[in-house]
Amino acid sequence: TIISANHWQQQFDLKCLNAELHNKPELIAPKLAEKIRYWKPRYRDIYVAYGDCGSKGEIDRLLKSEKVDRISGAHCY
Repeated sequence: TIISANHWQQQFDLKCLNAELHNKPELIAPKLAEKIRYWKPRYRDIYVAYGDCGSKGEIDRLLKSEKVDRISGAHCY
């Protein structure tokens, strides 16, 4: 909705993780790592709009090692 409302279709692509990962937070960082490593060579910048969601800091450690920023927050919704 934000992309459409601001006519950013040419500037942004949205990629999502499976919502079922909320039930298995230990899998979030590994799945996110797969996405980042796949898309990183194809994009200049990657931003993650995902809170910690029970990963116990694994998301932040991954993003720091990949030099990717995310929104802050304990939960992604």
